[in-house]
Amino acid sequence: APLPSPAVVDAEGFRRGDRVEVVPTDYAFDPVAGELLTCTLEKIALRRTDPRAGEVAVHFPRLGYELRRPA
Repeated sequence: APLPSPAVVDAEGFRRGDRVEVVPTDYAFDPVAGELLTCTLEKIALRRTDPRAGEVAVHFPRLGYELRRPA
């Protein structure tokens, strides 16, 4: 499906295609890494490759998750 517009609304300077990590802010601080597809005030979506599922888009609610650059 086409990506929504605007694709990225973020004060941190992230852009579609950036390598990023998404981390919960309240539990299980395990990051999920991938290519940024969209980041709006309500959601974050990453493209990543899973060994069993192949290429997938993973969606996170914006509330309770932090978007950051990989360490």
